[in-house]
Amino acid sequence: MLSRVASKVILLQIAACLSFFGIGALAFAIWTGLSPSMGEAWAAALTALILLIAPLTAVLVLGIPRRKPKGLLGGFGGEETAAAMLTGIVRDRPFLLLLGAALLGAADAFFKKRK
Repeated sequence: MLSRVASKVILLQIAACLSFFGIGALAFAIWTGLSPSMGEAWAAALTALILLIAPLTAVLVLGIPRRKPKGLLGGFGGEETAAAMLTGIVRDRPFLLLLGAALLGAADAFFKKRK
């Protein structure tokens, strides 16, 4: 277990180093391309602006909250409808009732952990 965690941490560090190196190389390439026509200071400023716009756009696009469907059935009747359907299915089968209750309890615990 510890070796799996350690290997994932190492892979995460490698990915972070590669992304930082790639961003640095991209910045250098943009700056090198813009320097002859704009001068070094303006080329550096424009490179910084270009590399700042992409993450800000991503944060704005991905940061906008979206509506989530309500209830177990995605807004179709809510929990009462789901409970009525399950009651109709397991009315004469106590084993299915226990199994369904266990599954719903596990799903509820799983989704409460993620919030």
